[in-house]
Amino acid sequence: PGQVITLENTGAAAHNFVVEELDNVVVDMPVRETVTYTVPADAAPGTYEFHCNLPGHAAAGMVGNLIVA
Repeated sequence: PGQVITLENTGAAAHNFVVEELDNVVVDMPVRETVTYTVPADAAPGTYEFHCNLPGHAAAGMVGNLIVA
């Protein structure tokens, strides 16, 4: 909880970082930019799925797990 995560988009298409279970966050990741996301200080420990919600991106494998310890 409270940790800052750096999200780097090195590609030629926009993306985003979505964590619905944690705080329904959507962080836009513009082309060739680096943004940050701060895990809420009151986040409960656990594993939270994240994905890119742009059409076709999650299906193409843009998913993962965020582990809060």
